[in-house]
Amino acid sequence: MEHAIGMFVAHYIPFRAIRAGKQLSDSKGASAALSTEVALMCIKRAINGFIGPKDIFRNPESIFRINEPTKGDSPFDIYVSNGGDDFALMGMHFKLGLYEHQSAGALEGLQRLIYENKFIKHNDFHGISKIKIIAYEPAFGIIGDPAKRKCQTRQSADHSMVYIVGTMLRKAIQDKEFIESLPTLKSLDDVWKRLILLPIDFA
Repeated sequence: MEHAIGMFVAHYIPFRAIRAGKQLSDSKGASAALSTEVALMCIKRAINGFIGPKDIFRNPESIFRINEPTKGDSPFDIYVSNGGDDFALMGMHFKLGLYEHQSAGALEGLQRLIYENKFIKHNDFHGISKIKIIAYEPAFGIIGDPAKRKCQTRQSADHSMVYIVGTMLRKAIQDKEFIESLPTLKSLDDVWKRLILLPIDFA
């Protein structure tokens, strides 16, 4: 395990370079999959006896020590177990649909307003004059930048809070069947299933 993690961390940490630029590259879009692929290869190599860098978490030249200098100890606690019911996936937030992850909170807020009939009750979708979204950094820099308000490509649209939230709201307004079904929906999940952002929404 130590050699597998050492190989992966020492040789394949992408840092921020993959996120730079305005257009979506193949590698940028497949970043998580590429990292997973490499991690699995490191595990296979280590199982077959290939030796990787040792003590990667305490190594003074390791990426972990660059971000958080220590006096030789690991900058965080490492828990390894082979029992219990906790699993890494349990603590993760999966992105369901196409949208920049930073907009998830705003999308849920919009869905909740729709689900609770805040718009429908007053029959006033078209009376909306302004929507104010308060975001933290780096979210604002990634999807709230004023330059992202006039999207010309799919890649810029899926990184625009204005486009993402506006598109979901437009889908709700235009889907008369959805509006009529609102009183029968049982949960927020039902709203999301109807308004989920798909590739066609960025066409």
